[in-house]
Amino acid sequence: MSTLKNTIANIAGAIIPLIFSILTVPLYLKLIGEERYGILAVIWVLLGYFGVFDLGLGKATTQRMASIESESERSELLWTVLALTIVLGVLGGLVLLFSSDWMLTHLFSLEGDSRREALDSTSWLPVGLILLLLNSAMKGSLQARERFVEINSASVLGDSMAQLLPLIAAWFGYVTIDLLLPAVLAARLLTAVLLFVQCYRHVPLSKSLRIKMTHVKPLLTYGGWASMVTMSGPLMTVIERTVIASIAGAKGVTFFTVPFNLVSKLSILPNSYGGVLFPKLASLPEQDSKVLAEQAVRNIVALMTPLVIFGMGVLHPFLILWLGSDLAARCAGIGELILLGVWVSAVIVPHSYKLYAEGLLKKKILIVTMTEIPLYALMLWLGVRYFGILGAAAAWSLRVLIDAILFLILAKALREVVWFSLSSIFLVAMATIVVLSFDVLVVWRWFAITALIALSVAINWQLCVGAYKSLTARFSAG
Repeated sequence: MSTLKNTIANIAGAIIPLIFSILTVPLYLKLIGEERYGILAVIWVLLGYFGVFDLGLGKATTQRMASIESESERSELLWTVLALTIVLGVLGGLVLLFSSDWMLTHLFSLEGDSRREALDSTSWLPVGLILLLLNSAMKGSLQARERFVEINSASVLGDSMAQLLPLIAAWFGYVTIDLLLPAVLAARLLTAVLLFVQCYRHVPLSKSLRIKMTHVKPLLTYGGWASMVTMSGPLMTVIERTVIASIAGAKGVTFFTVPFNLVSKLSILPNSYGGVLFPKLASLPEQDSKVLAEQAVRNIVALMTPLVIFGMGVLHPFLILWLGSDLAARCAGIGELILLGVWVSAVIVPHSYKLYAEGLLKKKILIVTMTEIPLYALMLWLGVRYFGILGAAAAWSLRVLIDAILFLILAKALREVVWFSLSSIFLVAMATIVVLSFDVLVVWRWFAITALIALSVAINWQLCVGAYKSLTARFSAG
């Protein structure tokens, strides 16, 4: 299957659950309230952070399996990964179980009924962690086999049920966290079963459990480095929610999380593309992978610039229709600032995937990601302390900008990307200024946004046409 078709499969696999989320969030807020919704967000952040216990095995499996031709060796690799994942999941689950009380109380500042409800649900967290790690490992193996349709079919069904089952429980009056969480985990179990069936067919996975210890060292070598890099994302999310909750309370987490979860979904497009490119970048010679990454950047800039500007224009009116004017007013400006960071992060996706696929510059990449953590914590504290939730959104986008600059320097692509994207950078910056300066009912606001979108499409039109032809011609054979 071609890169274009695989990318479309990834996009569809992310957009369908997003539609379910958009439809169900107002119902969740109505049935369980803003406070409980914020607590659920905290729990999922906590679970996501402990996902680093997979030690990067999902990405390591993709990178290693992409170069293996033997069916028996692929089967041994996946059985080894699954066994190792269960061991790591049990260890991580125990750590999570015994540390959750302290973290919920001291890191997230939950008190009273909120704390009691969250603690009542912690016995389910080890199960959730094991399912999370197993699903990551199985997706990694299927990505190496370029079975993106199968991955997304399983994920769509599981993610959709993860939205619907807790909502059904809440509809019948079961609104406490300890009753909502098992409903979500039942959907995650369904995803795991579906992924295992696809692994059995397409890796293919042998009926006999065969673990080969020689796979463990290279998996942990690459995966350990990858996990240390990728753990910065969940860790910064934990810091983010912690700072917001400690200064603005659980409702503040909701006011940040709702627009963030909505607009950050636009990253589906570049990340879907990058996920398809990763196995190819891992198997191509350096020069070919560089050419592929450069072409991918041009494609992403051409696509994302008008979409981000359009999103900035319609976000506030959409929030009014979706959640009501009161909550939309509290979220005003937050989503627009986050969209600025979404555009920046999209531009560097191909080069970051190239760096991960090569496995080079490990120490430098690790230094960059670890340095950002305390810097982001400081920016968040200052932003929320002096500017409220709007300051948190500004800190997030500023951190993304710093990350983008440093990664492009490591990839030796900063000058090229900035020069190529200069007009788009100007247009996105202008759109941000417009939406933050003018009320949603001001006519000039809509005129300016329309003009910026039109100008963006005009500038990138030939690139869009050329990129499509280049992409289909280059990868039509698979």
